[in-house]
Amino acid sequence: RYSAVVSTVGTAARDLPERRNMFKAMFEGPNRMDPAKRPDYAGNRNLMDAAKAAGIPRFIFVTVIGTGDSFDAAPGPARRGLMDVIPLKNQAESHLRASGLDYTIIRPGGLGPSMLAATGTARLTEDPASFSYIARKDLARLVVDSLGDPSTAGHTYTAWDRSRRNIWNLFID
Repeated sequence: RYSAVVSTVGTAARDLPERRNMFKAMFEGPNRMDPAKRPDYAGNRNLMDAAKAAGIPRFIFVTVIGTGDSFDAAPGPARRGLMDVIPLKNQAESHLRASGLDYTIIRPGGLGPSMLAATGTARLTEDPASFSYIARKDLARLVVDSLGDPSTAGHTYTAWDRSRRNIWNLFID
């Protein structure tokens, strides 16, 4: 029997109609994709509903900075690049809150490339104005820690690393 579901489901760059250089996308906006084909809401909603139907009590949802009350925390280019995703993630977060599941929502800022070293200094904060980029390994640790900490249930957090607050350092770290 399972005791939790962790969802990182979302639209990946390879799912878009045409892959684009990250810098070009930041300034020209995202490639458009039919929202009904994106898993950001529908896929997560299906996972949440399936978890509830199966009696799995806990759901950890890794979403995106810029969702809900964290909209202003996301840098302008990130908001522009995520303009199609943010409303879908908002819907998914709302669905989870109304589901009756013991949920934890984690909103990372920019995810560093897979080879970006963990710092071990990343934390969860309930301050929606916080922003930093974060190593995937640090985010994974925060998710696992949340699974083992019942006090995180019913809360929405930003995954934040004080040593990585300047997004432009992502390109030199």
